[in-house]
Order: sequence, then structure tokens, then C-alpha cells
Amino acid sequence: MSTQRYINMITAGFAALVIVYAASFAADDPALLRPAAKTLPVLFLSICAWRAGGSGISFVPAALLLSSMGDLAGDLHAFLWQIGLFAAAHTAYIATFCRRRRATRGAVIFVVMLALAAAALAVYFISHIGDTTEKIFIAIYIAVITCMCATAALQQSRYRALYAAAALVFIFSDACIAWNKYVEPIPHAAVWIMSTYFAAQYTIARLYIRERLG
Repeated sequence: MSTQRYINMITAGFAALVIVYAASFAADDPALLRPAAKTLPVLFLSICAWRAGGSGISFVPAALLLSSMGDLAGDLHAFLWQIGLFAAAHTAYIATFCRRRRATRGAVIFVVMLALAAAALAVYFISHIGDTTEKIFIAIYIAVITCMCATAALQQSRYRALYAAAALVFIFSDACIAWNKYVEPIPHAAVWIMSTYFAAQYTIARLYIRERLG
């Protein structure tokens, strides 16, 4: 099977599972259906990435698997577990990107600007959180996802810019979660959060699979 055909099949399967998740909002008892429906799209990407992995160690399939478990934790209202699982997922992404790091002047400038923006966001969001434990978790999580985005930009890959763009979209999705939870409700928050989240994870998985299969 050609690489492009395999990627097309993954795209179709992922899109179908996202549609199932969207349809779960209309279910009579979403509490039973939605957690599974939310978990499946990224779990599917994890399996596809694992199948394309070939020889050698890569943490991308593991990152996608941890993310799918974070999706499940979030829908079961286990917020701290959700943060912990996604922090672990980003750590797995970092492990992959760091193995092929290569700093360029443009990437370093991007990372400095990213760090300043992340620090400002961290201060702003933490100022709206009352619970001390949540403050600590959120602070650590912001640091980890910022490092993930930074290492995506600093890696030596022909898809470096696309990886970094996907990481930024991931940050935007999580910022929407934080804003909606701690600052003020966002109209149609689930649409903003999940559409950008799925787009980011799909892009990372697709780039990884294309690199692996050539």
C-alpha cells in the first residue's frame, strides 16, 4: 500500500470517528456514549502511528495514546488526571523532538517569543484559580506544553514549521479550556476546543506517519 493511500485511509477513519463524537451530543444518554466517542479519534491515530513506526523507539504513538486517555479523564470530570495525562503526552512529544534538535536563528527567536507569551498566560490564568493544587498543576502543564512547542520548532525536520504550527494550535485549544473554566464561559466552547485539538493531533500524527513511511 502506498504512503498516500494509507494516509488517506487514516484521514477517512479519523474523520468518521470525529463525526461519531459530534453526533454523541445528540444522544439521549450522552453520559454513556460521549466518553467513548471522545476517546476513539486520537486512540485511532495512536494505533495508526504505531503501525507506521517501523524499527527504533518513538514516543509519538505513546503520546497519542496518553492523549486519548486524557480525553477520557476529561469527559469523566477527572480534571487533575486529565492534566497529568496530557503533561505526560507532551513529555513524550518532547522526547521525540529533542532527539533531532537543531537550533536556527529563526527558531530561537520563535522560542523566546513563545516563552514570554506563555509566561504571561500562566500568570493571567493562575491569578483566576482559587485552588492551590490546581494552580500547581496548571503551572507545570503550561511549562510542559510550552517546551513541547519549543522543541517542535527546534527540531531538524523538513516538517518543522508544520509541527510547530500544530503545537501552537494545541496551545490555543488548551488556552480555550482554561479561559472557559477559569475566566468566563466561551460561546460554543466545545466547538472551539475540540476542533482545534483534533486538528493539532491529526496534523502531528500525519506528519509522523509520512516521515516514517517516506
